[in-house]
Amino acid sequence: MKKLLLALPIMLLIAAGCSPVEETKNTINYVNEATEYANEAATFAEELPAMAQDAVTNPETVEQLESTLSEFETQISEFNQVEVPQVMEDLHGQISEQNEKIQTQIEEYTKAIEDGTFQPEFLQNSELLKSLQDIQGIYEDIQKLGN
Repeated sequence: MKKLLLALPIMLLIAAGCSPVEETKNTINYVNEATEYANEAATFAEELPAMAQDAVTNPETVEQLESTLSEFETQISEFNQVEVPQVMEDLHGQISEQNEKIQTQIEEYTKAIEDGTFQPEFLQNSELLKSLQDIQGIYEDIQKLGN
C-alpha cells in the first residue's frame, strides 16, 4: 500500500508531463495542416479569375471551373474537421468564418454556372477573393504562434 501511495505522485507527474508534449505535437500537426490548406487556398485564388474568364468562351473550362469549385469546397470541409489545439482555437475559428463565406460564394457561383448566368465579373472585388486573402493573413498569425 505504501508503494502505491509513493508511486501515485510519480504517476501523476508523468501523466501531467504528457499533456504539454501532446499539445505541442497537436500544434505542430495543426500548423502543417494549416500550411497545406493556406497553400491550396492561395493556388485556388490565383487560378480562379483566369479560369472564370476563360470559361465564358470555352465550355471545357466551364466543367473545369465547376470541378475546381467543388474540389475546393471539399478541401474546406476537410480542413474544418482538423483537430485544433487549444492555442489555435481562436485562429481556427477565424478561418472557419472565412470558410463559411467562401462556401456561400462557391454555391452562388456554381448555381450561376448551372443557370448559364455566370460572369467573370462576379469575382472582381468579391467576398470569395477577399476571404481567401483573409485566410492568408490568419495563416501568417498561425505561423507566428507555431514557431
